[in-house]
Amino acid sequence: MILKETILKSADNSGASTMRVIHLYRFQVKKLGSFCKVVLVRFNVRRKLQKKRKYRGLLITQRARYSRPHGIYVAWNGNRVATYAERLDKFLGTRLFGPAAREMRNKKLISRTLARRIISLSRALI
Repeated sequence: MILKETILKSADNSGASTMRVIHLYRFQVKKLGSFCKVVLVRFNVRRKLQKKRKYRGLLITQRARYSRPHGIYVAWNGNRVATYAERLDKFLGTRLFGPAAREMRNKKLISRTLARRIISLSRALI
């Protein structure tokens, strides 16, 4: 479960290492494949990200157990988010670290082109 003020780790190579959730869209609790508004807490100074700027994040993995339809529960070691540029309609990173959830393909909140981009950037879908 992701709530406001939750600290998330970055899943891409955009230059951010940790981010804080400042706004949730639609619901108060977020799950896999949903967007949230984040602000940088720690980041690499040499990259083009700025400190006080707000970014949109796509939740890729979550620590809470997630149930699949055929009865299996899936959980990851931590909450990870990919940085997404709202205005440009693309990811700020060029690579995703670690696996992404298989449910990314079927989410209704994500467009098909965005889902294809996640699949091509990540190494494996679990």
